[in-house]
Amino acid sequence: MDTRTHFEKIPKRMTRYRTTENIYRSLFLLFFLFLAPGSANSQADHALVEYVDFYAQKIRFQKFECGHVLDGPNFFLNQMENRSIDHWVTISEKQQDSIGKISHRNVLEKYKLVPSKSVNDSIRKVFSNIMDHAPSQGPAINLYVLKSDEINAFTMIGGRIYITTGLLQFVQSDDELAFIISHEIGHQVHRHLERKIGKILLISNLTGFAKNEAFTKMALEINSKFTAPFGQANEYESDKYGFGLARSAGYDENKFSDFFIRLEKSENTSIFSKLNATHPFSKDRRACLHQYISN
Repeated sequence: MDTRTHFEKIPKRMTRYRTTENIYRSLFLLFFLFLAPGSANSQADHALVEYVDFYAQKIRFQKFECGHVLDGPNFFLNQMENRSIDHWVTISEKQQDSIGKISHRNVLEKYKLVPSKSVNDSIRKVFSNIMDHAPSQGPAINLYVLKSDEINAFTMIGGRIYITTGLLQFVQSDDELAFIISHEIGHQVHRHLERKIGKILLISNLTGFAKNEAFTKMALEINSKFTAPFGQANEYESDKYGFGLARSAGYDENKFSDFFIRLEKSENTSIFSKLNATHPFSKDRRACLHQYISN
């Protein structure tokens, strides 16, 4: 039996993760030295080094506060990816609105929409309370309930949030539901949806087809293939945002993770699953929520 304390074990772990971190720092530097416009002058080089150091610190925070061993490097690459997308791709509000409307039609082709009059009053109350505390900038947020046995909630560009009747049956408190809705708002606030579309536009070189319905359907179908596992960083970011928003709306932060406790029972937590999943493991997300509470 190893009698060393937990804190005595940390240095070797940190050495291992810092070695991984340095590898990604090197790749990051090479990427921007060759591809980033204006990086050839000393001022840009200095800014680049500061930028890399900032995200190196982020890796350590992400890993050692909570999460899986791969989440730090994933977070680092996700930030590198976001910087590239923001530099090369701009999606106008008009394009976002167009893509959002097409996306909504596609959702309704797959799911039957529960009429707003049939939605439970308690669900309306939770959503209304959350929106009273949510930021006012950006598109108006609308909530839609879909008839499906799937335990699912997702959001689409343009301020549309969808939750299934299966999820509503799965949650056991308004606190859980408030966190889930707040999490989806987090995706909107942090522009995750814009960047997903932007990434597909950048990779596919189809910028001129953003208003095309066929393109939007294709983008939705291949979106998950472009986000695993680096899109998991977005889920952590939305969890943290959702935690703060739901708590500010008066919901019990100690009950937010109950949802993940039940999900854990059916999850495969192998490394292969981690590399192919669009969402982090529930146990890791729960650990992060507990860390936010303790802080």
